[in-house]
Amino acid sequence: MVVGVNCGHTIMGAGCGANGIINESVYTRKVGYALMEILKNSG
Repeated sequence: MVVGVNCGHTIMGAGCGANGIINESVYTRKVGYALMEILKNSG
């Protein structure tokens, strides 16, 4: 099976997502990369 994980918006500039308490672009990548690692380790 092939699974694609889209980590969200661009990192900076227009379209970078919500900024405030947390930076959405940073955290969508953290979650996406963690998910990719879980999927890789699951085979």
